[in-house]
Amino acid sequence: MATQIIGRLVAVVKGRAQRKRHNRPLDVRNRQRAAACPAPPPGSRTHLSSEIYDEANRLWGEDEQYFMLWEEVAKLQGVLCRLRREEKTPELLAELYGRLADVKLISAQIERLWKCQRLVESERLAKLRRLELMLWPEDKDQQ
Repeated sequence: MATQIIGRLVAVVKGRAQRKRHNRPLDVRNRQRAAACPAPPPGSRTHLSSEIYDEANRLWGEDEQYFMLWEEVAKLQGVLCRLRREEKTPELLAELYGRLADVKLISAQIERLWKCQRLVESERLAKLRRLELMLWPEDKDQQ
């Protein structure tokens, strides 16, 4: 499966290099507006996460979603680097929280696009168990 994903990503990159780059749907102003939005009033129509992810994937397409994932991960890396060398101000921490949320959202969209939510959750739980056994090796004997 990993080789399929890598193969598709390489194809996306090659195809992307030949196309014109257009504006991203969520610029900084939109992100700030969304953060300031109050919760919807009781009784109003809200969409399920799956509906939102499906619509985002339909609207922007698979290729753009991959690039958005790479972009959001890169932004998170930048904030993490700044946290190592700068003072941890409330603004920097707020940026970290926003970047973490961005990566989680686009990751969920990619999982939905590939229809692999259960596989990803299974991997996450297996890795969590492996980490637990690294931290508390004595638990291996009690299995």
